[in-house]
Amino acid sequence: MRRFSDRLKVAACALLAVCALAALLVMPGVGARPLATAPALFGPRLVLPLLSKEGAVVRRISTTLDLRSNAVQAPGDRIRVNINVQNLGNVEVNGITLRLPFDNTRLTFFTHSVDAPRGDQFVGVPSNTRVELLVGRIPVGQTAQVSVWFNVAQRVRSGDRVGLRAVSVFDSLQQQSNEVSFFVVDPGNNGFCGPFRGVNGQMSVNPYRSGVGTLVAFSSDCFLPTERVVTWLNTPTGGVSLPQTATANNNGRVVFQLNTANFAPSDLYGFVAEGTTSGIQVLGPFILTPSGQTQAATLLPRAPAGVQASAFAEQATGSATITGLISGDAGTALRDVLVELRDADNALVSITSSDDTGSYLIGDLADGTYTLYALPGYADDPATTVYGAEQRTVIVGGGVSATANLQLARGGVISGRVSGAGGQPVAGVPVFVRNSGSRPLATAVSAADGSYAAAGLASGSYQIEFDPSLSSLLATTTYLSATVNAVVVNAPATTQADVALLQPADQRIISGRVTSADTGQPLRNVTILLSGALTREFGDVTRTDANGDYQFTELAPRPYQVQALTSFSYGSVGVPYLNQNYASPVDMRNPGVQSGIDFSLAPGAQASGRVSEIGSGLGIENVLVLITRTSDEALVGLVRTDAGGSFLTAGLVPGSYTVTFDGSGSGWAGFEEATRPLEIVGTAEVSGVNAELQRLSKAAAYLPLAGN
Repeated sequence: MRRFSDRLKVAACALLAVCALAALLVMPGVGARPLATAPALFGPRLVLPLLSKEGAVVRRISTTLDLRSNAVQAPGDRIRVNINVQNLGNVEVNGITLRLPFDNTRLTFFTHSVDAPRGDQFVGVPSNTRVELLVGRIPVGQTAQVSVWFNVAQRVRSGDRVGLRAVSVFDSLQQQSNEVSFFVVDPGNNGFCGPFRGVNGQMSVNPYRSGVGTLVAFSSDCFLPTERVVTWLNTPTGGVSLPQTATANNNGRVVFQLNTANFAPSDLYGFVAEGTTSGIQVLGPFILTPSGQTQAATLLPRAPAGVQASAFAEQATGSATITGLISGDAGTALRDVLVELRDADNALVSITSSDDTGSYLIGDLADGTYTLYALPGYADDPATTVYGAEQRTVIVGGGVSATANLQLARGGVISGRVSGAGGQPVAGVPVFVRNSGSRPLATAVSAADGSYAAAGLASGSYQIEFDPSLSSLLATTTYLSATVNAVVVNAPATTQADVALLQPADQRIISGRVTSADTGQPLRNVTILLSGALTREFGDVTRTDANGDYQFTELAPRPYQVQALTSFSYGSVGVPYLNQNYASPVDMRNPGVQSGIDFSLAPGAQASGRVSEIGSGLGIENVLVLITRTSDEALVGLVRTDAGGSFLTAGLVPGSYTVTFDGSGSGWAGFEEATRPLEIVGTAEVSGVNAELQRLSKAAAYLPLAGN
C-alpha cells in the first residue's frame, strides 16, 4: 500500500498542533494553575433534609456541596463546585431547582456540567450573581450531581475567604446546603492592606537569592504618609526587637531588608512593622528551611509568636442560624437580594440571597458578633435594584438562632455614558460603584450606546471604577481602566458621571468578526490564523467567541495575513463553512487598532465518520484523517479522531477527494494506513466516511523511523 507523503504528513501535524493551540488560547483562565483532581471537602456535610409528605408517599432530599479544589487559591485559578442532591424518600423525585449565589467581585462563572438525559437543565446566571440549575429525575436512594466551575477574579484581595452555599427548592420548600470555602493568597507575595486576624495587612516578602544568608526585602503600602515605622521579629520562641526603622513615603510605602544568615531553621518567622502614629501593624511571614534557604510564606501553617491565628485558619462553625426578611416600601418582599455575613475581622462567613418571599437563611454559625449586609444592587429584578444597601449588627450566643429583618429604603442612581476613541460609545464595560472603604455596592455594564446606570445607592460619596479588561466583548478589552472619584449621591436623585476611556498609545491590535454569508449570523469556534504577509511565518492563532469576534494583541510591527480556517479541527465538532483569506495584508508597522477585519464565510460541505479496529470494533483515538483533492493531492482538510474514534471535517467544496486514515501514531503499536474516495456534491454533510484499521505489531509500527 502506498503510504501517505511523510513530508505532507509532518506539515499536516504541525498545522494541527497550531489549531489545537487555538483551542487552548481562547479558554478562559489560560495560564491559571490546573484544577486539582483530588477532592477536598471543606465545611460540615450535616444538613437538614427537605421533607414533603403526601399520605404514605415521602419526598425527601438532602443537598450538599463539595469543593474539588485546594483550600487555598490564587487570582486566576479555577475551582469546581459539585452540588449533590440525594433522594432520601420512597418515590422518585423530579424538578428540583438549585441556586448557587456567588460574589461576582471575587468569582466569575466559567461553565457547568449537567446530565441532560436525566432531565437536568442549565437555567442561567442572572446578573452574574447566582447560578441556577434544574435537576431532573432522581430514583429512590440515588444521588444526582451537577458541577459548576468558577474563575477566581483577578481583583480579589489576598487574605479573603470565599464561601459558597447552595439553595435547593423542592415542593415549595427551601433548603440551604453546607458551606464550602477557600482562602485567597497572592502567589507573587505582593502583600495587601486590610484586616488580617489582629494585624492590618500582609507585607510583600521577596528573597533576593535562594542561598544561605539570603537578603529578604519586606515592603508595604499600608502606612500613613511620612509616619515613622519601627520593626520587630516574631520567632517560634518569642519576639525580638530589630534596629530597622523607616519613614513612610508620601504613598505610605516602606521597604526593609533583613539578612537571615544566622537564623535557626524554622517553619515560620514573622517580620512585623508598626507605624508609630497610626498604630498600623503589617506582617511579613517567611520560613527558613533546614538547608538555610529563605522562602516567603503565603499560607501560614501556624502563627508566629506574638501574632494571632492565621487568616487562613478554618472558619469556626456552630449550630446557630440567622434568619430574616428583606423588604422594601410598605413591607413589600424583595427577592434576589444578595446577603453577606462577615465576622468581627471583616472576613466573609457566608453568602446567600433572599428568595421569592424575601426570606433568607444562614446556618452553621458559631457564637459571636457579625455584620449582616443586604446588597440589592446585585439583583436581576429591577424592582429590587432601586433600593439602597443596608447593614445590621447581629449577635449570636449560646447556639440560639437570631432573627434580623431589614427594610430597605429607595436609593439614588449614578448614570452616565462610557465613550472611547473619537467619542464613540464603548459597550460591555463592567462598572463597579464602591464606597469609601472600597467595598463594591452596585455594578452595571455599559449598553450598546455606552450608557450605564447603577441604582439603589444611599446618600454619600462614591468611587466608580470602569474595568474594560473584564468585558465579554473583545473590542472593549483594548481600553484602559478608569476611576472617577468623589461622585456624590443625594438619594433618591440621579447623579451624572461620564467617562472617556483611553487606549495604550503603543498597542497594535487586529480584530474582527466572522459571520455566515447566507444568514448573517456570527460563527463561533472558527480558527483565525495570523502569519507574516511577506515571510508567511506563524504569528498567532485564536478562535472566534460566541459573538463571532476575534482579536490579536501585542503584535510586532509588520504586515500580516489573516485567514479564517474551518477545515482543520479535532474530533466531531466542526464549522460547515469554507476557508477564507482576508483580501489584503493588514499593515501593523505603526501602532493602532485595525478593527473590522471581518469574514463572511460561504457554506461548505462536511464529511464525518468513525475509525475503528478490525475485529474488536472499538473506536481508535488520535488517528490522523487527511482530506486531499484527487486532482492535485493538495491538502484541504485535517482532523484527528476523538476518544470514540469519530471525526468531522468541514469547509469542503464540491469535487473528488481522497481520505487517508493514518493510525501510525495511535496507541502503543499503531495501526495500518487506509484510504478511501470521497465525493462532495453541494453543501450537505456526507456521513459514514468510516474506516477499519488493522493493528500493527510493535516492531512494524516503529519500522518507518529506521534510517531517519
